[in-house]
Amino acid sequence: MDGALNVKHTPMCIPNRKAIHMNINPQQIDQVLNSLPYPIGKDNLVQQARQHGANDQIIGMLDKLPNKTFNSADDLKSSLSGLGNLGGIKF
Repeated sequence: MDGALNVKHTPMCIPNRKAIHMNINPQQIDQVLNSLPYPIGKDNLVQQARQHGANDQIIGMLDKLPNKTFNSADDLKSSLSGLGNLGGIKF
């Protein structure tokens, strides 16, 4: 062997994935996003969303967003929709 590790790749299992998605309510996300002051940076976004009642699953989605400034609720929704398998949601 040339020193490389022989690693087997196995698919990751995400337990209770269905239950997680059930806790993400698009109407709640919409309500939270429309109540935020824009423009808003990602760190302030997460903090403000918590203060406006976002649950842990919504906060988890927001944590996956790029570290940038969002200029409007529509800008933020576009970024959330673009997350795809990472938790993207359609509005």
